[in-house]
Amino acid sequence: MSSFPSFVARIVQQTDGSRAEHEDLYEELLTHLEDLKEDKMSNGKSEKEAEEEAMTEFGKESVLGDQIQQAKFPFRREMFLGFVFGSFLWMCALFVHIVVSEQMAVYSLFTIFIGQIAVLVLSLNQRFVLRRKLWMNMALLVHLVLFILFGLTGLYTQATSFHVLFYVLILLNIVLIYLTTLSYNESSKEVKTRRYFHSVQLTTGFIIAAINVTMSSVR
Repeated sequence: MSSFPSFVARIVQQTDGSRAEHEDLYEELLTHLEDLKEDKMSNGKSEKEAEEEAMTEFGKESVLGDQIQQAKFPFRREMFLGFVFGSFLWMCALFVHIVVSEQMAVYSLFTIFIGQIAVLVLSLNQRFVLRRKLWMNMALLVHLVLFILFGLTGLYTQATSFHVLFYVLILLNIVLIYLTTLSYNESSKEVKTRRYFHSVQLTTGFIIAAINVTMSSVR
C-alpha cells in the first residue's frame, strides 16, 4: 500500500485554505510524487525504493507544508514575530520604568508573557497542528485578554508613550486576528460571503467586549 496519500495529507494539513484548495493542492502534490516514483522505477529502482526516495527527495512533510504556507501568505510569520517582539519589549520597558519611577516591581505584568509565548510557538510551529487558524486565533485572544486585564489593574504607569504603545499593540493584536480569520485564497462568491459574515461576527464580538470592558472599568 502506497504511503503517498498520508504523506501528502500531512503536508496539506500545514496550510490554510478552503476544502477545495486543499483538494487541489493534495492532487498536485500527489501527482508530482507519482511522477518522481515512476521516473526512479524507470531507472531500475523497485517500487518500494522508488517511493521512499521520492518522499525523501520531496522533503520533510512539516517543513514542506510550512514552506507552502509561507508562499501562500508571505510575511505573515514576520508580522507575528514582529508583534511578539514589540509586545515583549513594551512589557520589559514598562516593568523597568515602573521600578525606577515608582520604586515597585509589578510582577503581574509578566502574565502577558503567557500570551506572547503562545503566539511565538504557533508562529514558528513546523509540526502537524490541525486547525492552525483556530489555535493561532486562540493564542492571539489569550494575549489580547491578558493585555487588557493588565490595563484594568490600576497599576498602569501614567507615561503617555506607554499608553500610546499599549493601544497600538492592542490594535495590532486585533488586526492579526482579522488577518488570520479571513485568510482565504479563493475569490469565489461563497468565500466572499463567508469572509463578510466572519468580519461582521468579529466586529460585533469586539464591540460587545469593548462595551463590557468600559462598563467594568467605570464601576
